[in-house]
Amino acid sequence: MSSPIAGTIGPAAGVLGPQSWDQGPASHQGYRVATLDSVADLEPQSWNRLVLAAQGSVFHSHQWLSAFEEAGPGTFQAAHLAAYDGPRLIGLCPAFLTHRCPRLEHLVSLARSVRLELGGPVLLAHNLAALAGGFLVEPGHEAAISVLAEAFEHEAARLGAWAWGFASLPESPLVGRLIRSGYAVAQISTTYRLEVRWPDAGSYWADMDSRHRRRLLRERRKGSGRGLRAWTGAAPSDAGLPLVRELMTAHRTPLEILPDAFLRALDSHLGDLERSVMAQTGDGRLRGVFKGWLFGDVWSVWIAGLDLEALNRYEPYHALMAEAAESAIGAGIGVVDLGRSNGPIKQRYGASGHPLYLAVRAHSPADQALLHAWCADLERATLDGVEGPERCC
Repeated sequence: MSSPIAGTIGPAAGVLGPQSWDQGPASHQGYRVATLDSVADLEPQSWNRLVLAAQGSVFHSHQWLSAFEEAGPGTFQAAHLAAYDGPRLIGLCPAFLTHRCPRLEHLVSLARSVRLELGGPVLLAHNLAALAGGFLVEPGHEAAISVLAEAFEHEAARLGAWAWGFASLPESPLVGRLIRSGYAVAQISTTYRLEVRWPDAGSYWADMDSRHRRRLLRERRKGSGRGLRAWTGAAPSDAGLPLVRELMTAHRTPLEILPDAFLRALDSHLGDLERSVMAQTGDGRLRGVFKGWLFGDVWSVWIAGLDLEALNRYEPYHALMAEAAESAIGAGIGVVDLGRSNGPIKQRYGASGHPLYLAVRAHSPADQALLHAWCADLERATLDGVEGPERCC
């Protein structure tokens, strides 16, 4: 069910500083913003048309958000924003009023010297499980970003959120605008993207640093010589779950951040988009999996699972990485988002790191000061590697 937001152009009472967003003619061009109680309030075709036009990823897609609403980790309620120019949908801000989030609690635990206690629900756009968040607007309607930002802060006040903010924001001018508007901002992770620019797999390997090429191909031959085979397709339902759980446990990542019900909901809603990589030995045993989806021109490899006992003998991670790169080149895919963690290895395969940010704001000046201190502490922990190579997901 959708409803219009009254007064979306002006600042909401009790909300700190929306006047710091761009005002003037850009904010008064007749845009209308509505709240959505569920992604189901809009047709998938209309939603995904806007996401693709705005160069969004699978994490903004109707399918991903449907799965999250159905079985995402934590306790939350959808509070999405949709912007219109007349009858045409031109902007989206997926968001959830989050009462409990295992990933957010995990981030709170990573800070070393600042003790943060959440004083109530947080309105997040949109969730920490994704590799991308924030606003999406159709090209030519960039002025709607300011309107959506004001509407978002209005919604935080209306819903009684203790704080509000944006999760997994890529590096962009929006991050700077949020900082200037008083948000506390921290880099919370890095995702690694392979920009596919080679005409064929041979050119890809030839373009690589010779030392890296020799080492990576040697690791690949180690597995293939012992019967390991990697291929791209749809992973059998539930087949990779034990491997995902094994890797999370080894890296001390809380299992509740990815409940089984959520992973199964993703299979159900994103089955048509799935493009995963599997590695299997001759005895039929699955030794590794990269779970991912192709949406538009971006292949998002979201999560990995590995048989750690077979790691040294078969090197399934290298088999998966090599297959992902060659498969993307062969299919003419533009970008492979290889996800978080294991940056040094992914960089050897040609990927580059792209920071992801968390930006948060609270009503109370005292709470906002605490959020600034917490974000600074959290970013130091992240850059020191607490979140990075030793963590997964």
